[in-house]
Amino acid sequence: MSSSKLTDFNQCFEEKTKIAMAEPVAPEVITFALMPTLVTEGLLDYSMRAGQAIYAAAVQLLNEDDLFDCNPTGLHQFLTLLTD
Repeated sequence: MSSSKLTDFNQCFEEKTKIAMAEPVAPEVITFALMPTLVTEGLLDYSMRAGQAIYAAAVQLLNEDDLFDCNPTGLHQFLTLLTD
């Protein structure tokens, strides 16, 4: 084997050894929550996709046909829609 091929082989071997011996990267921890707002700490960042999704879900109408008009007669129906 010529000297240049041996040098190339040694350099390649050293690089692969450094890569193999490098510290492993910890996987990203995913937090599970039934309500995404319980996971976030602080203010929601509406410029991020997660913040926009939380906002869209929070302002979504419960029922387009029966809007709650803040009268006591519609309170039971509103609470039923809220829990569903």
